[in-house]
This record gives sequence, C-alpha cells and structure tokens, in this order.
Amino acid sequence: MTRLTIYIFWTVGLCALNTSCSGPTSEYGQNKNNRQAIPNGAFMSIEQTDNPVLLYPDFINTPMGEYNGTFNPGGTEFFYTVSNIWHNVIVSTRLQDDGTWSKPTFASFSVKHDEFDPLFSPDGQSLYYSSHRPVIDTLDSSPSNIWKVKKGENNTWSDPELIELYGPRKGNYFSSLTESGTIYFNIWNTGDMYKAIPVDTGYV
Repeated sequence: MTRLTIYIFWTVGLCALNTSCSGPTSEYGQNKNNRQAIPNGAFMSIEQTDNPVLLYPDFINTPMGEYNGTFNPGGTEFFYTVSNIWHNVIVSTRLQDDGTWSKPTFASFSVKHDEFDPLFSPDGQSLYYSSHRPVIDTLDSSPSNIWKVKKGENNTWSDPELIELYGPRKGNYFSSLTESGTIYFNIWNTGDMYKAIPVDTGYV
C-alpha cells in the first residue's frame, strides 16, 4: 500500500510526494484552463510522483502559509494549518457526495485562539492539535498545549479537551500518535522530544 506523505515547505505551502526531495517543482491538480482546479475522490486522488508538487494551488495552497496537513484514515477529510504573520488557524475540507471536495473553511473548534498541527487519531474519531488557548479561563493565552476534540454526528466536533502531559508546560507541540495511543511531542523552549504513554489515569 502506498503511503501518502504531506511535506511542509514554509515558503510555498503544502506539497504531496512519495520520495525525498529538495523542494517543490510543479503543481498538483492544476488545470491548464482553470488554475483553481478542485480535487476529487478519496485522498484528493493524489497519485505517486517522482518530485514534490504543490497540492492544488488556489484551493489548498494560497498566498497564506499552509502546513502540517492530516487526512482521516478513509481519505475523506483533510485538516491543515493556515498561517499569517500574527495567527495560526486550523482549516478543513471534506469529500462531498458528488465526489468533489468542499471549500476549505475554519474548523469549528479553531477560530479564536492560535492553533496548529492537526493530527487524526488512527481510528479517525479524534483530532489532536496544538493550541495557545488558555488552560484556565481567566488567562489570555498560555504556552502551546496539546488538545483533543472527538467526532460527533453530522460532521460536528466536541468541545476541546486538554491532554494533560507530565512535566512543566513549556510549549508542547507537533504531536505524533501511535496506534497504541502513545503521544510523541516536542517542547518549544528546548526542542527536545518526549513521549507520553496512556494509562488509566491519563499519561505518564
């Protein structure tokens, strides 16, 4: 089975490829007669390429900065981060009944706070992400922490739930999740990587 990888290029946006590379060389999904080609099919019908290509210019990639994308296991939902100089927000698009993808919109749980790095759980029923939302309501902001939302009915999501990780909060971000539930994450202040193992009472 081919594994799809979304690579991050800070200056140009999201790219799709299957081999190592030094930078994007062309555009994926570009229609010569209509630059704003809309993706279709599961996983946006992305095909194997020898070189990195921009992922659907003007639909996914825009003059803003796009990075850190995640598909659900079935390839029918795609969440990613959109950034400008001051703020990051999580945006999503999904496969529609007619086979095309919906216009990207802000994720329902990501509007007010600086949020980024979305990541689907292996079963596709939860989404993990990094956020500067306050842990305590009286705080204006906080170092980034990892939060989780659970999928509800009709493409809805639960209220965000803080993932309580051990140690001081010094900016937890860029998480990765195994099938057993272990979370790997970075600490912003030091650049160190940690892992958190799930137990009955939380994580250790």
